[in-house]
Amino acid sequence: IKSIEIPSSFRSVREDRDAYKGIAEILLKQQKFSKAAQYLSKIIDKKLTSDLTEIYFKRGLAYYSSKKYNYAKNDLTRALYLSKSYGIPENISNFNLNLYYMRGESYLNAGNYRNALNDINKVISIDKNIKPQYYLIRSRANYLLGAYEDSISDATSSLEFIKNDEKLKSISFITRAESHKSINNYKLACLDYEKAYRSNKLKLNSTINSEFYKNN
Repeated sequence: IKSIEIPSSFRSVREDRDAYKGIAEILLKQQKFSKAAQYLSKIIDKKLTSDLTEIYFKRGLAYYSSKKYNYAKNDLTRALYLSKSYGIPENISNFNLNLYYMRGESYLNAGNYRNALNDINKVISIDKNIKPQYYLIRSRANYLLGAYEDSISDATSSLEFIKNDEKLKSISFITRAESHKSINNYKLACLDYEKAYRSNKLKLNSTINSEFYKNN
């Protein structure tokens, strides 16, 4: 039986794919996210593999990490769709958890607050090791949807899980303060603003655009 020779054109495609992917993975570890996205785009644009689930996930990660949230949510959505046909990549741990988390925060920063809420609820239902970031994202989404009581509750939950991250603590206090202010709980709002100042000495760096900081 003769051995099957792989045509050079096929071998070139495989080698190109592996090379681009390898370079991209190194760049991701070096936190050179924009460059990593460029190499992953070569695999997608040149159609160097039939299963692009992992490639879209990693490019979504690169876009998310470089705060290109619209691109990130699109790629992560594509990765989730492809995983239904090709399966979850074996070399990506907690695929669904990480995808929903990144996509949820991307939706939030892209202005799709309802979708952000849906994704972060999935994260909370999946992960047994709750992180304060989950509740903070949900608190911010609820605030921006006008669900101020829910936002206050989630910001409080976030604070309960925070240990030593003063910046994250200050953002939670600010988010809760904004919600208190929106329902005319001015005393509680002021107390939370003061706690935020003490935690991280914030004045103009709120993650929520606040008139309070512009005028004080």
